[in-house]
Amino acid sequence: MIIDGYNSQIFRQYDIRGIFNKDLTTEIAMAIGAAYGVYLLKDARCKPAPGSLPSNGSIGGSKQGMQDARRFKVSVGRDVRLSSVALSDALIKGILSTGIDVIDIGECPTPPSVFFHVPPESGRRHHDNREPQSAGV
Repeated sequence: MIIDGYNSQIFRQYDIRGIFNKDLTTEIAMAIGAAYGVYLLKDARCKPAPGSLPSNGSIGGSKQGMQDARRFKVSVGRDVRLSSVALSDALIKGILSTGIDVIDIGECPTPPSVFFHVPPESGRRHHDNREPQSAGV
């Protein structure tokens, strides 16, 4: 998935932020989720869920390796802003497209989304910053 014409300024040192439906759209959130999933799959400890990718095993390694691998899971949390549900759903859809399972912990304060790593091996938090029109992943 390639997104043309996105604002590269949304990528910050520690997060991704932009104005919802201007700089940061659901399409961009989905692409970020897919890119994150592919990034995780490159780690030897991370394997896609069996049967979740094309039969040629093109992303996560050999077909046999996918069948034998344990399921890899990540958690996704979000804040209370109106844009959070749409962006979180898109982020999750992108991650799922790579064969990685997602535990949606829903609306929560930041600490649970950052430290909710058991059993998930990785946690992502979708949140908006203090400006109502601005959103972040």
